[in-house]
Amino acid sequence: MPVDLSSMNVKGPPRKSETPRRGRPPASNKKDARTEAVIGVFQLVQFACVTTGNHADAAAIGMHAENISHEIVNLADVNEGIAKAIDYLLTVGPYAALVTACLPLVLQVAANHGRVPPNTPGVIPTELLEARFKADMLAQKAELERQAQEAREAIARMQADEHAQSNGQVGQEAAQGHTGAYL
Repeated sequence: MPVDLSSMNVKGPPRKSETPRRGRPPASNKKDARTEAVIGVFQLVQFACVTTGNHADAAAIGMHAENISHEIVNLADVNEGIAKAIDYLLTVGPYAALVTACLPLVLQVAANHGRVPPNTPGVIPTELLEARFKADMLAQKAELERQAQEAREAIARMQADEHAQSNGQVGQEAAQGHTGAYL
């Protein structure tokens, strides 16, 4: 039987398609696409800062990344080497997004097995995850047992009703003098 964890409140980061970054619409031209690519690099570095506990650096990156990204893209308009580097980011962008989406899971599993310190930002203590998972499984089991008991009680009522109807019909027919087989 598959385990349904939909009731658990352990949620990962939202997927990109569900929440646009900083309210910006998807890139509509090459300059916008380049800006998004450079901002994406800053976001990866910012994520690394958060996971290593360098919160001040992460905040500084968040404060300045957008302005710096715009200037880097402006520089790409006059410097072909910069333009090629940014355009390369455009080709690896979807893969970087996949890596970014997978990082929280990888960190959590690594922490679960002692490979990453348990106090790493974004990591939930292993004991808490286990307790929540076990509690959810027990709650699911209790709900299934409750539903099974309700089903058994419903079956018993239906059988009793059927038996009562059967006895009532036999009694009525005997009182009226009918004999013979029932259909």
